[in-house]
Amino acid sequence: DAIASLESDQVAALTSKQVAALTTAQVSTLTSDQVDALTSTQIAALSAAALGTMSSDEIGTFSSDEIAAISTKVLAGLSTDIVSFLSSDQIGALSSAQLASLTTAQIGVLSSDQVDGLSSDNIVALTAKQIEALTTDAISSLDSDQIAALTSTQIAALSTAQVTTLTSDQVDALTSTQIAALSAAALDAMASDEIATF
Repeated sequence: DAIASLESDQVAALTSKQVAALTTAQVSTLTSDQVDALTSTQIAALSAAALGTMSSDEIGTFSSDEIAAISTKVLAGLSTDIVSFLSSDQIGALSSAQLASLTTAQIGVLSSDQVDGLSSDNIVALTAKQIEALTTDAISSLDSDQIAALTSTQIAALSTAQVTTLTSDQVDALTSTQIAALSAAALDAMASDEIATF
């Protein structure tokens, strides 16, 4: 394949239009060095299907700027496998709009390490449905600042299973407004020592 034979500097010279015209078969033949040579503008031109042909190692070479260049439409089209490849730094590089575009299935595969990469601003960008989709491990990994950033709507969206995984430190970080947003079922499920921190 002619694309696979291109040198890194030749790959970097491709226009966005040329990159967008690459087939998934062509993108799948790119070497790690060629993928590493892609610019933010070129990566922004790739479709979700094209990105889906890349390995975890290749996705792992994307810088924060390159991750930030991916459109919300393309992000929402990424497979859960690709989303699970992203590092905590790459997840942290997502804008609020990008994060809000992720599907509940994609949110559901985020690991504790990936969620640790989210800023307070990004936490606020999550919808109630996305909060519901977070695993109990992901919820229990939230630090005090992330917990404090949750809105009343997000707190109300927490399932009983998610609430029961909250640590005493996390419960202690809840504001009176957040506590008031907890459902009756969630309060009933909390341990007595956590209730005592109110």
